[in-house]
Amino acid sequence: MRLLNVVVSYGVLLSSFSHASDSAFGDSTGLLQVAATYVNDEPKEFVDDFFEGPEKTLMLKFGTSHLVQGSLRNLPDEAWRDVMHKMGIAILSKVETSHHNGSSTTRGTEGDTGCTAYLLSESSLFVYHDRVVFKTCGLSSPLRGLSLFLDVARGPAASADVGLEQVLYSHPAFMRQEEQSAPHRSWDDEVAFLKALFPAGVERRLGTPDHGTDIFAANFATESTTPWVVAEIYITDLEQPTAQTSFARESKATISAFWNATSPDKTDEFYFEPSGYSANLLHGNAYATMHASPQPSVSYISHATNVLMSSQELQQMVDRTVMLARGRHIGVFLFAFSPAKLLALPMATDGYIHSGAWEADGPGFQTSLLSLTKALPATCSTIDSAVQSTAAGEMIGMALAQHPNACAEFCAST
Repeated sequence: MRLLNVVVSYGVLLSSFSHASDSAFGDSTGLLQVAATYVNDEPKEFVDDFFEGPEKTLMLKFGTSHLVQGSLRNLPDEAWRDVMHKMGIAILSKVETSHHNGSSTTRGTEGDTGCTAYLLSESSLFVYHDRVVFKTCGLSSPLRGLSLFLDVARGPAASADVGLEQVLYSHPAFMRQEEQSAPHRSWDDEVAFLKALFPAGVERRLGTPDHGTDIFAANFATESTTPWVVAEIYITDLEQPTAQTSFARESKATISAFWNATSPDKTDEFYFEPSGYSANLLHGNAYATMHASPQPSVSYISHATNVLMSSQELQQMVDRTVMLARGRHIGVFLFAFSPAKLLALPMATDGYIHSGAWEADGPGFQTSLLSLTKALPATCSTIDSAVQSTAAGEMIGMALAQHPNACAEFCAST
């Protein structure tokens, strides 16, 4: 997807750790010790034309009194550009909304902050008054760059959690996790990395290894704070060649119609060559973002937002996304830091069956995941209720979708 690949060396990121103690961090933070484990494990390029679409998402919320500029939005573009540069990522463009006086009950964060959204060579960066959301795909690592975010936002501290109110790290299942760089080669490694910095954090795994979502959350707030919700839709194994057509520059009218229906204040898009699409949209202080790798070998799309929606609006979001890009499997991931209330998962989506639903909670948060699998061909309708609703149904359905001629034989044997 990202053939506008970054020319900045990942070695710059690793060297930044060695300079950390000379700038904002002392050894007491533990960041240097944790990072040192991975210094000799530099990210490598994929061995072929594969691109890892599923995004790693890091959200950090700071106490305002600890911000070096009083607000993250007071930092100049150059500050964020430097952070991204050290991580081997390029800022392509940005859009922003000005300060608003709207109600925080209708949008994703405090009503008087607005948002600055940067479109990146590998996903997106959203900057609020006291919160930053960093989404990155491919081989990029938000965890290895964590010290950079703390440095630019908060400055020196006795430990990594000083000045933080919330930490959230999540990602859907990777397609080829073994090619990631440490600490992303396994969920256990990622958790160990985060636990070393935030011992009070808790990890949760929702769903199956192939179609699940992993989260690590830490809530340090001592009193009620701004509601924070996340709704993300992941679709894999996209229908071909429709997917490549839908996200091609020549089909821009289709994407424009999709976004115009949501009446955004600002829209920022980028079409990658030879394939790939990214978009950031802002509505007041809420964001929506989409990233697509439509090529057959790695086909994937994500659609995420922090809008406080009703259950009906969430259902509409899922249905509209599926109409734009149908695939073999859909994941609907929801997360809420209290006092926000977690929405009910969608009830149904045309052409798909429920293949699993999971819920979990922890200190100050709730989360859930819905797994949907494309319905089997009509010739296999006899096994819909008997098999498709079970945990094995997803695996069976995917196998039969790949080999439709096997339906009759399978049905006859059940």
